[in-house]
Amino acid sequence: MPLSLRHRRRSIAATLFTLLAATALSGCTLGDQGLQSTSLKSGEGVEDFSRGSGSPALTTRNTIRIPGADPAANAAAAAITVYPSSSAFTRPTAVSVVGEDDWRAAIAMSVLSAPPVNAPMLLSGPDELPDVTESAMTALNPSGVVIPGQTLHPKAFTAGTLKLPERTARVNLVDDNYENLSLAVDRLWTRMTGGKPSDEVIVTTADPNLKRYALPAGPLAANTGSPVFFVNKDTVPLATLRAIKDHKKPAIYVVGPKQAVSDQLLTVLRKYGTVRRIAGPDPTDNAVQVATFSDPATTWGWGITDPGHGFVIMNSHNEMNVVAATTLSSGAAYGPLLLNSNPNVVDRSLRNYLLDEQSAYIDNPASAVYNRAWLLGDEAQLSPGIQATFDKLLAVTKLAPQGETAATGDGATAPVP
Repeated sequence: MPLSLRHRRRSIAATLFTLLAATALSGCTLGDQGLQSTSLKSGEGVEDFSRGSGSPALTTRNTIRIPGADPAANAAAAAITVYPSSSAFTRPTAVSVVGEDDWRAAIAMSVLSAPPVNAPMLLSGPDELPDVTESAMTALNPSGVVIPGQTLHPKAFTAGTLKLPERTARVNLVDDNYENLSLAVDRLWTRMTGGKPSDEVIVTTADPNLKRYALPAGPLAANTGSPVFFVNKDTVPLATLRAIKDHKKPAIYVVGPKQAVSDQLLTVLRKYGTVRRIAGPDPTDNAVQVATFSDPATTWGWGITDPGHGFVIMNSHNEMNVVAATTLSSGAAYGPLLLNSNPNVVDRSLRNYLLDEQSAYIDNPASAVYNRAWLLGDEAQLSPGIQATFDKLLAVTKLAPQGETAATGDGATAPVP
């Protein structure tokens, strides 16, 4: 039976931390041992996409990298990975498309990646369609989604007027501001899911200076089917209030610390529903808190506090990779977005979290559960060395009977009390 390390972590965490740190300082050679990177960039890989095989990856035992140099490439690769579209049964019904620099639209549209719509997300611009997005659209070939009460079966939902392949049936959602976009997405989502607004909503910051605190809200929405609404630090936009009122006293989950959404604003929100904050002191820890949070009354949230899960990891400074992360979280990793602030060194809170999530076995590794992480971005965003470190942090670990020493999953040893 698989064992969790959580009950023994205090006795082995220090040893593992030392071993992993030593590996990182020595250069993490695992990332350099013959691994080939098939980097996907805008304007490249068109033929691969047209064949439905545009899912590049640099892999280790416990990680898979989508190594695009830009967010459009990563978004396209993630979409093809989740929906290989080799037959009618693997095609999506529709895609969501947002502007290439519009992180708020990406988060607002993320709920459309949840069941039953399951729309992967792509990037485009108002005047130009990236080659890699066009190739992905051709490969995905969406079948068209049914919207109750409409005869149009759109193949794309767009955050405003964005370039798509010619003759693509679409629904252009309002893009005059992010509050109205969130409201429009929510009302469309409610219509497509039976007409009853969800019992839970997500609220996060609209401040571009604090956007890294908002990023985990996108994949969370794609997992829970709960819409995301934006607020300022001390004020609630009227469109956001209108949207929350539609949900009739919902559970309101605020993603971000008080420097992003103030305590005073939470007092205002409590007039419209129950409020709980999910937050950490920095973007990396904030993402960890989102990953571990589960409402004890409803089990809403990721609630990942034991081994055997998928994760998506990206550099927090490449915020538009949240588009690819949302698609992966809803259809491949089935797990939360985790952030790291440095391309070469694992942030302490993320390292500690992954150590807590390590899986263990005593006799047979086949009996254990396994962790797996998708990494987003090329080597400038997440280096081969940090990928090797993530691989070790995710590895299954061998435990021995009490008082003995066990070899860990990466060849090191760890004492067991």
